[in-house]
Order: sequence, then C-alpha cells, then structure tokens
Amino acid sequence: MFPSVGYRIKPKWSTGVMGIYQYIHYRDVQRSTHNYGASLFTRYFVLPKVYATAEYEQLNMQTISYQEIGARRWVDRMLIGAGYFQPAGRRGGFHLGILYDVFYSPTDPYYPYQSPFVYRIGFIF
Repeated sequence: MFPSVGYRIKPKWSTGVMGIYQYIHYRDVQRSTHNYGASLFTRYFVLPKVYATAEYEQLNMQTISYQEIGARRWVDRMLIGAGYFQPAGRRGGFHLGILYDVFYSPTDPYYPYQSPFVYRIGFIF
C-alpha cells in the first residue's frame, strides 16, 4: 500500500510524500516479514497529460533465508521515470507511471525488488 500526499507548486509541477508498507510471506521457508518506509516525489508535466517524475525512497527491510532471519536495514532507492495522467473533474484523475531505479543491484541481498523497473498506478483527488 502506498498512500501519498502531494502539493501542486505550479500548474505543471507538484511534489509530495508517500508512505510505504509491505507484508511479504516466503512460502518456500514459511517465514514472513514487514517492510516499511517513505518516499519523496516530484512530477513535472512536459505535455498536457504526460509527466516526468523522480522519487527518492528509503525502505526498512529484512532478508530471510533458509538458515536465518537477517537484521533490519534501511535501503535507499532513486527512481526516475515518466507517466500518463487522465484528468477527471477539476483537479483529480488517474495516473499510470513507470520508473527505473538507478541504484538497482541484482546481487545486493537487501535489494527489495527483483527488477529495476517500478510501476505506479493511482488516483488523485
């Protein structure tokens, strides 16, 4: 779940914060963990419905293996990407975006995802 709160600084530019919570259950080892964190984001509309976006995220997570449950650790992510916004009403609408994590490392056991690509879908009220 990724609830966010944003503020429109100028007609084409907005910024905000996003809370992060993830429950992960590993079936192969019958263990689970909770990841949590926050993210700061900014969006700039380069066309009326197309925006460029950047996001800095910190995620507190834990690794799990067959032998043990690892220590918790804060992981930094820097995401850049683009998205599409479909207006609905005066200020709201629907957005769909794809971002790329520039800090992605497939060999880091603390990396929270298996791909550098992150997808965002949401509604704005």
